[in-house]
Amino acid sequence: MPYVKVNDIHMYYEIHGDGEPLLLIVGLATDISEWDGIIHWLAKKYQVLAFDNRGAGRTDKPDTHYSIEMMADDTVGLMQTLGMEQAHILGISMGGRIALALSLRHPQIARRLVLVSTSARSIKNWRRYFFGLLSSAPIFRSKYPQPRYAFMWQRQASFVYNCTDKLHELHIPTV
Repeated sequence: MPYVKVNDIHMYYEIHGDGEPLLLIVGLATDISEWDGIIHWLAKKYQVLAFDNRGAGRTDKPDTHYSIEMMADDTVGLMQTLGMEQAHILGISMGGRIALALSLRHPQIARRLVLVSTSARSIKNWRRYFFGLLSSAPIFRSKYPQPRYAFMWQRQASFVYNCTDKLHELHIPTV
């Protein structure tokens, strides 16, 4: 199983296929297996880099403050360690926020962005959203086991992130 040391954590990653690099960033409380249904299709055209975020899956789960920017920097560190200079980026949910932060903090890295089920800031009525998440928690916990503290750090990072005032700085194709 491939791991690399990035910043203060060991990150789990997988590379599939050949071609232009495509970075897949998972969402809150999920892991690399979220891509199981599509990764082999994407690998027919791209060199796909998928990984577990800080606090999830097989990546380390430190019990300390997380931020979207920190996870974006983890992602860039992973890419640099693997010698990947640029990539197309697909992020889902919290992974979309990480993709936005990565693209804004390191504009030389992202070639294109595909943002799925995400936003540039937290939703206004986050409590209703959060309690909706809690109702599905048993399903998530069985599929994506994660210590409660790691989920809470990821959730907090995602809920406080807001880059709406910087979106004008994105100069790459984004959908």
